Amino acid sequence: MGDDITVVRRFDPSDQEHARALILEGLKEHWGQIDPSLNRDLDDIAVTYKDGLFLVACRGPDLIAMRIRMRRPQPEPDPVLPWRLSTSASCCSRFFCSAYTRHGCIRLCLH
Repeated sequence: MGDDITVVRRFDPSDQEHARALILEGLKEHWGQIDPSLNRDLDDIAVTYKDGLFLVACRGPDLIAMRIRMRRPQPEPDPVLPWRLSTSASCCSRFFCSAYTRHGCIRLCLH
């Protein structure tokens, strides 16, 4: 598989360290400062989000995007974070929307 192809797939425990780092990087960009010890849910993503649908997008060996969908009792917006790579973002957004619709999500809020 070429490094220019974006693959969207379910989270695998082998993604743990890359996923955690990418999430913390995004939180730092958004909030300025981040204390990783306050994000205990990221210590074992597979266990924390086992009841949800956690998808990752990879380009070659690099994890470039991810999205977690947890079931909620009441429908509410499910924000999708923006990505730096616009063509990958478009592809991932379409795939995520399709996957979450099949997973029971009835409304998504895309940012």
